Amino acid sequence: MIILDHEQGTEEWFAARLGKPSASNFAKLITQTGKPILDDSKEFGCSPDGIIYHNPNYMTGLEIKCPAAKTMVKYSLDPQSLGKAYYQQIQGCMLVTGAASWDAFAFHPQIPPVLVTFCRDEGFIKKLADEVTKAVNVILNQVEKLK
Repeated sequence: MIILDHEQGTEEWFAARLGKPSASNFAKLITQTGKPILDDSKEFGCSPDGIIYHNPNYMTGLEIKCPAAKTMVKYSLDPQSLGKAYYQQIQGCMLVTGAASWDAFAFHPQIPPVLVTFCRDEGFIKKLADEVTKAVNVILNQVEKLK
């Protein structure tokens, strides 16, 4: 895993992501059931909200969401719906980082927070890796044609 030290949203951050699929958009490549959405890929990344190193061989990650009140109520009533809403992103972050698990945290100032921990889904991650690789190949081919 390569860690870029760019503040999220800066010009350098956008330049580093240009032409590369990232975990927040992996839902555009594959459904939660593992069905592809695009064809052909290779360079990709993610911008985790947090990485926790428990020891050199074990890390977890963190995704923080600040949804609208209506959505937060849904997450409060069904915490697993938080992971379902961001399944591809969470599994994609584990693909990129190699993390063993990922915490999804939702916060709204007027509603109690929700925290759910998700484990790696190796079968899904393999399918995701295949689709991301295909998507990157398409991007690289298009960039090559434009040169």
